[in-house]
Amino acid sequence: MALPILDRSVCGLSIKTGSLIIGYLSLAHAILSIIQVVSYTVVFAEYPQYFENFTSSDTPEFDDPSVREKRMQLAMSVVISIIVACVIFAVANLIIDILFVVGIHKKRPNFMLPWIVLSGVGCVLVLSFLGLGAVGLVITFVQALISGTAATFFSFLAVMILYTMLSVISIYCFIIVYSYYRTTKDQISASRSMQYSKIFGIDDRVEHASYYPQADHVRQNLLSKGPSDYGAFNN
Repeated sequence: MALPILDRSVCGLSIKTGSLIIGYLSLAHAILSIIQVVSYTVVFAEYPQYFENFTSSDTPEFDDPSVREKRMQLAMSVVISIIVACVIFAVANLIIDILFVVGIHKKRPNFMLPWIVLSGVGCVLVLSFLGLGAVGLVITFVQALISGTAATFFSFLAVMILYTMLSVISIYCFIIVYSYYRTTKDQISASRSMQYSKIFGIDDRVEHASYYPQADHVRQNLLSKGPSDYGAFNN
């Protein structure tokens, strides 16, 4: 199913302006994510007692120093792996957001493509979780009818309403960016076609005769001729 192409974004803004707003918000979020990861790294580096609390246990066999040391190393390895993965993801996300903003300013669709692909995957995941949440809501409703307590159901319902609103906003932002991407790409393709038409001496309307069925015979007649027939390669 093809996505709709918008002419305007929210509040009547152009799709370029809307895409820039989304791009700068994404860029700010990426920077904050990196700061957050660095903050967590500093906290775990300066407060090793967190690892000691993690490795502590009431089980007597864990009082062995060698066992505690192994648990400490395991905990540190897990935390370091998570931090490294978060740093890699945050830096990659920052690079993608920078390319996205530059692509909007410079009208470079290829720079915008990584952001669109990543956001498209995110929208698919959002819809998947939304479907699972709907199933969970039905199950919670049935359990509420059986048990006679509706507190859990209404709590779950409130969460689902909030999640649905955020999902709609995310998908709408994606459609705005995709609309600008497609519009920019089509404009560049049309500009290149016009340049080729001027080089070969072919009228742009005839070059795009595939859009006009009544002019198809003219297009076929032109394509059957060589470039020299238009004087493009005559010495």
